[in-house]
Amino acid sequence: MTAGRSGVRWTGPAVCGTIARGNLSMMRLLVDFEANLNGRVIKFNGEPNVTLLYDASYFGHAHLVRYLLQQKGNPDTAVKFQDDMTITKTALHIAASLGHEEVVRVLLAAKAQVAHALPSGGGPPELRDAVDGCHVEVVKLLVQGKADVFGGDLGKRGIDHIFEANNSVLVAATATGLKQSTSAGTSSMLVEDFIHFLSTPDAEEIVNAVFCNCELRYWQLRLTWQTPIGQQDHMDEEFFSHLLPRRFDKIPGQSQIPVHIYQCLLPGLHRNPEVLWVIASGVNDRIFDQKGARAIIQLAWREAEIWQIIAFVLDVIMAVLFALMALLQHDPHWIPAVWLRAPCLVVAALIWLRKVIHEILSCRGHFAHGKLKQHFLSMGFAGDVVRISITAVSLVGLAVSWESFQKHQELVFACTGFLRWLRVLNNLKGFESTGKPMLPILQAVPATKATGPFFFVVFCWFAAFVHLYYSFGLGDFWSGATILYNLGFLAETSNSILPEDGESADWRLLVDLVVMVMSFSMSIILLNVLIGVLAESYNRGWEHRERLFLLERSRFLVNHFTMSYAWKKCPCQKRRVRGEEDVDYVWYAYPRTPSTWGDINSDFDSMDMNVHEKMSELRREVREAMQKFAEKAQAQDPTRVADVERKVDDVRAKLDHLTSMLQDRSSEMWS
Repeated sequence: MTAGRSGVRWTGPAVCGTIARGNLSMMRLLVDFEANLNGRVIKFNGEPNVTLLYDASYFGHAHLVRYLLQQKGNPDTAVKFQDDMTITKTALHIAASLGHEEVVRVLLAAKAQVAHALPSGGGPPELRDAVDGCHVEVVKLLVQGKADVFGGDLGKRGIDHIFEANNSVLVAATATGLKQSTSAGTSSMLVEDFIHFLSTPDAEEIVNAVFCNCELRYWQLRLTWQTPIGQQDHMDEEFFSHLLPRRFDKIPGQSQIPVHIYQCLLPGLHRNPEVLWVIASGVNDRIFDQKGARAIIQLAWREAEIWQIIAFVLDVIMAVLFALMALLQHDPHWIPAVWLRAPCLVVAALIWLRKVIHEILSCRGHFAHGKLKQHFLSMGFAGDVVRISITAVSLVGLAVSWESFQKHQELVFACTGFLRWLRVLNNLKGFESTGKPMLPILQAVPATKATGPFFFVVFCWFAAFVHLYYSFGLGDFWSGATILYNLGFLAETSNSILPEDGESADWRLLVDLVVMVMSFSMSIILLNVLIGVLAESYNRGWEHRERLFLLERSRFLVNHFTMSYAWKKCPCQKRRVRGEEDVDYVWYAYPRTPSTWGDINSDFDSMDMNVHEKMSELRREVREAMQKFAEKAQAQDPTRVADVERKVDDVRAKLDHLTSMLQDRSSEMWS
């Protein structure tokens, strides 16, 4: 028979007939009659070429593949492809190309090798064909099975081929595969790749993929090269004192527990404006549920917090100054205090100038990162421009003619004070003590999905009553709308609802009927429904308050680090080349599950990690005792001091010997 597009002549033994139909029982029966399952049993044009394992992978029969692997089948045998005899494919390659995910899973479990990236680009051929066929689960399995997606030249890597497919589902599957991979699959990832993952919906797993788990007991053996501080023992202690500040504290009534420690493989993510911009864009709000994303935001906030506090204080001062200037204009008790005018205007002008400089730096920073257009189209930028503009108009008007302030200028001045206090409210969203309780409230009111249809119903209902009342001819339109608004929303009646004249008395019965229907339908029914709608929206916001808060905080951080980047690029700043030792990495720690704690209250635990912790603590105590002894023994006999120092050195040598024995034991256990 012929096979493939090239029309090759296909020949093989009887056992080959069991492959197409997936007949495992018949294959076992033929094996009992000494059928050969290994080797190139299928011939193309008379030449031995195809293995049974390859053929089973081609047809997608995972149970046959599993059986043939048990019979010592070689999954890495390359055969000529029947559609193009110039290329070869392995069993894993053909299964990935055709999207047989269960077969791929079985082959990877049997240690089938993923090919290296091709020079022509696209990464490993298995991954390239799976991406071209949009086989999502296969892509995830290949990435999880150590497919080198970041190897090769830039633009020809496997990850570049995945991004070029412009398929967010494939990108999300790649992120999941990288997270579940047991190898260091993300060690060659670039920051640009990480940003592309972050900007893809449902690809939040990439945050966990770029953090590697670090064991304390291997610190001196394997993790010193990843330390951004140094390689000496005292520098390690200094680093851990920052990461775990209460590591050696003995707190009465509390016990120390072991923790997981993770380090980010990509440097400087918490200071990268592009990374923070993607996080703050809200493309994927589930990213805030990842511990790595929280660590990035928390560390960035630790550096920017003082500047945010300063900005908040200045905004409060600005709002108070406008309130004071309003008193100096209208309150009889404050009007005589003319000497306060100049200081208020000068301080307000300086704060305004600082804000203008910050906005210029922000625009420059966004321009440097190619985000200027998005920045101009954002609501935050529009609000800042309006607030800065009307603040300038108000200050100039007061400085030029304080006494002859016109009515239209007073309107601008009033709007300026209003916006200044809103600015204070907006700054409070970045602080944890105020942001988490506030954000669900602020989200409940403008939630269009929940309250939008309700307000449309209320508007139509209110408009119908206004039209009905105005048609009675009892007054002008605005007066009637105001009367019905007070009645429907505030439940307040007025004597002017029915004018006292002879013609209006004829409408008494209809007006009373309108009043009763409107007060019952709007003041009682619709407004109580509004309370329920807002409560539901608030509860939804309260459930996701952590995400809302981290999203708002990340927006503050974007603004801060964008301005910081622009400020460092100013000509007046001294340029300093950052060496590799100056690069900072994000670390975080969190408690292990209680089932892995062991006996945390015992003085001597059999776990190697706890023994190593005891040794580190003894080292620290010996060093502190030596320092105290040296301070007290300066005026004593030097011979006695030297004798004590010699004994301390002996203790240190014994500790070093014991530590080396423990490390050798650990390496033997894990090898």
